[in-house]
Amino acid sequence: MKPIRIALTPTRNRALNMLLGALLIVLAALLLLSLATYHASDPSLNTSTAVAGPHSVRNLLGPAGAYTSDLMLQTFGVSAFSFPLWIGGLGWVWARSRSNGSAWLRWTGVILTLTFLPACFGLIPWRWHWLHAMPIEGFAGRLVADQLVVYVNTLGAWIVAGLLAALGIYLGSHFSFRAAWEWSQERSIQLSAWHDRWRNWQADRADRKAEKEAIRRRNWDWITNWRSRRIAQRLASRAELAGSSASFDAAGLRKTICLTTFQPSGASWPARTKKRKPSCGLAFRLASGPAFGSGQRLRPLLRISLTR
Repeated sequence: MKPIRIALTPTRNRALNMLLGALLIVLAALLLLSLATYHASDPSLNTSTAVAGPHSVRNLLGPAGAYTSDLMLQTFGVSAFSFPLWIGGLGWVWARSRSNGSAWLRWTGVILTLTFLPACFGLIPWRWHWLHAMPIEGFAGRLVADQLVVYVNTLGAWIVAGLLAALGIYLGSHFSFRAAWEWSQERSIQLSAWHDRWRNWQADRADRKAEKEAIRRRNWDWITNWRSRRIAQRLASRAELAGSSASFDAAGLRKTICLTTFQPSGASWPARTKKRKPSCGLAFRLASGPAFGSGQRLRPLLRISLTR
């Protein structure tokens, strides 16, 4: 079997590559920290403030950070923040011993980015300043923007500066359209899987709810049938005791319950303490017949429909 040759960059020693990558990452972090903590009152090449003590410099990296950040921001404006990001990305690639592509393409991209990205900021009609002290385009961006406006007018300057800045970012970074397309496909598959899992969970939840509802209905039907039999037995026994004839709808007893309370016509209806809402019903007919005595007849006083 032919062995596969693994190309390590920038050297063939993996430990040395990791060391060089770590150094670049630390350098990028320090440079980014010096740019982020820039202050206009710190000593620099164009500031007459003298260093009088250890606490006179507000930059976290001291005088070195103050001079470096002032020089980079004066030259490139806020586009100077792209330089430590590029160094950090290069250090990460070196630490993993991965290939970073052609070196001259990467450096060409960095030069195009630091040249035309400040020009894009310089073409903005408003004059913005970083921390109210530093122009965001720097003197390099202002110079390139003015020259582009002179030769190709404002619209042409926007087109040229934007295209070259985008080209510089593409060449200077490790960006790949193929890798981006594969990443988007993987994320879309993952999102589809999450969506299917959510739909399945909803379907299972609906099935469980329907099963509980079916069990509840079955229990309710059983209770209804039991109550109908009990009520029918009680009414039949009362009718026999009262000496009246009664006829029942056996089919209706299975589905509905009709509760009818009877008392002699001359009696008074007792006061009710709580009024209940009907919930079910049963078809029941009570024929006229002899009452409890004295020629009185039973008459319905209350019909509570309990039909669902």
